Amino acid sequence: MSKNTKNETTAMTSPEDTSLSTNIAGIVLQDLQGVAIGRFCRLRAGIGLLRIKELNEHGNWEERMQELFPSRTGRTLQNYMKSSREWLEEHTLDLDEVWERLTKSDDQKLLADPNAPKPKKKDNPILAAVRDYMEEAPHKSIDEGADKSGRPLTKAERLEAVRSVVNKATNILQDEIQRNSLGILPDEDLDGLAAVLRTQSDSIRKMLAARGAKI
Repeated sequence: MSKNTKNETTAMTSPEDTSLSTNIAGIVLQDLQGVAIGRFCRLRAGIGLLRIKELNEHGNWEERMQELFPSRTGRTLQNYMKSSREWLEEHTLDLDEVWERLTKSDDQKLLADPNAPKPKKKDNPILAAVRDYMEEAPHKSIDEGADKSGRPLTKAERLEAVRSVVNKATNILQDEIQRNSLGILPDEDLDGLAAVLRTQSDSIRKMLAARGAKI
């Protein structure tokens, strides 16, 4: 991008909007690290990107996105935006209002607490829609499973089932790493995978510490 083009782009976007875009980008970057482990992060990342586009619509927003997210491809960002835009349209919600609610600490705590009462659509349509989105296609824990006849698994059977899945997942990942299959992934995907593995590793270590395990 030429110096003149950059100056023209900056001039067309107000300093206030430029500053706000940068602040929003900080939140989006955190969410992009967590999209693999949380639907909330995926949704809010897309909402934040749409908000940044809105703030920079009078300038070259694509170049602004490259400045704010240099390690992310345009296609990746577009995918998040498309998904969140479709969600907004489905629920006829306002972009600015949704972003404001999703960045409030009280609302975040409410959404993060699985035991909190589910918001009613008539009282809070935004949080109700977000909670529905977060609960779509919930993953059922193997530990709560049953056999084909519907009989609840015994403790020993649940233990064996969990071990089987953990061993299978671990072996698959180790094999792919040893074969360097992951080398085909772009930097942002590898970084996201590493972030997920670090997060899960920390969770497991906290679980061991809570047990007082001496390992």
